[in-house]
Amino acid sequence: MRPVRFAAIIIALFSIGACQKSSNDVSGTLANLRLDDLERKVSQLERRADEDRRANNVAQLTPTDKGYSFLPTNAGPITVEVIEVAPYANGTRVKLRLGNLTNASISKMTAHLRWGASKDGETFSGQPREELRHSFNEILPPGSFHTEVLDLAGVPSSQLGLIEFSYPSVESIRLNLEQ
Repeated sequence: MRPVRFAAIIIALFSIGACQKSSNDVSGTLANLRLDDLERKVSQLERRADEDRRANNVAQLTPTDKGYSFLPTNAGPITVEVIEVAPYANGTRVKLRLGNLTNASISKMTAHLRWGASKDGETFSGQPREELRHSFNEILPPGSFHTEVLDLAGVPSSQLGLIEFSYPSVESIRLNLEQ
């Protein structure tokens, strides 16, 4: 009887070890699935944050828009508005009105501009689409507006559907302190 008991104990120990190993495999697989799910969710959140960042730093203007679009800069908020669109050479002359909403004079501002024909007034329809980094050389006094004339090549005014004004960056400000 002793050898049978001994064999039964050995078989039971191997069974317990096998169950434990199987249990470890299952928990490891579950951990991997959870990790994959978390990585996917982090990736989605990063993509949404990037889209939000882009959306908050881009004003999409159409030639027929009335009113201002608000844009944050590294020095404070500005507004931008299309006030006139006219044919010019092989493209379009656009007058923008920039508003300085800060208490400082803004100088040496740059922004990324893209323009082209649009599909549904919100997205570029593909061809043609042009872009450039533009430097605004005029000083914008605090609480004031400034008109900037841009000559946008490559898209006739009759086809211009969208102007994107994005990522404005101010290199220099001057505080107007009373002494």
